[in-house]
Amino acid sequence: FVLIFMLDLIELRRIEAAEGIGNQLSKSRNSVYLPHGPQMLLNIIGGMQ
Repeated sequence: FVLIFMLDLIELRRIEAAEGIGNQLSKSRNSVYLPHGPQMLLNIIGGMQ
């Protein structure tokens, strides 16, 4: 029971950390967001035409 609780607590802390990092990056003017995967290449090729 304690092990399951600890693993869940660690996962919660990871989610909270990711949320905090996302909030900080969203407020920065020096951030660029790139899509993940092959979709990025399609956007680059489409933008060059």
